[in-house]
Amino acid sequence: MKKAVLLLLLIVRTSLVVANTSDRLLSDLDRAIEQRADYELYKEQQIEQLKSLLQHCLSPEAQYKLLGQLFEHYLPYNADSAMFYTQKRLMLAQSLSAHHVSESNMNMAAVKNNTGMYDEALNILNNINYHQLSIQLRIYRYNLYRAIYGSLQDYAITQQEKQNYLSLTNRYRYSTLANAEPGSKDYIYALSDKKIADGQCNEAIELLSNYFETIEADNRDRAIVAYTLAQAWRCMGNEQQTLHYLTISATCDIKESVKEYSSLW
Repeated sequence: MKKAVLLLLLIVRTSLVVANTSDRLLSDLDRAIEQRADYELYKEQQIEQLKSLLQHCLSPEAQYKLLGQLFEHYLPYNADSAMFYTQKRLMLAQSLSAHHVSESNMNMAAVKNNTGMYDEALNILNNINYHQLSIQLRIYRYNLYRAIYGSLQDYAITQQEKQNYLSLTNRYRYSTLANAEPGSKDYIYALSDKKIADGQCNEAIELLSNYFETIEADNRDRAIVAYTLAQAWRCMGNEQQTLHYLTISATCDIKESVKEYSSLW
């Protein structure tokens, strides 16, 4: 992923657009960049608190939950640590249930996907017994497949490969829509993604804008939704709104110490 300098280059290139962009948003971004070290320190403090709880936790189920929280903290922050705690979670899951094992394996697939190990991620997912999964884990699995095939489509060389991965991406997007509760986060993400892919960007903007207003300021989802809104506005050819939401997404990512900046692509 590109680093913060790319957003600065984008700002310079679109100086006329920036003139119309909220000064408050740009000030927030500048301040977040200046305070990056403070946000990372806070992230590390949160992680250390979880590790301390883990050391004094006796219940296997509680340990499993804490390891899941460590996985979630580390996934966008430190891939090596995400892998380490996912492996520990998977080992513990063996003593719990098939549900725990499947969930931990999907966590591992998520780590592999984030590090570009797509074949290994797919191999993990393909070996999970679909029929044993709860609805929520099925949706998690569909979302992982969709993310992996979407990435493979981006990197595909031939048109035939791109079309094949696009078909698979669409397949798992439809599976999410068929299983997720209407109005849920998973449903909104999948539906807005579909509308953008279908060129129905106005509808995607309306859907995401309504959802965006319900997300708390310190929630990681805010960065994701802002980035998707930027994609929708870019589809509409509106540079001002595109930059508006890229700025929000980048600021949220920095505050959450996210190391993979989609908004800075």
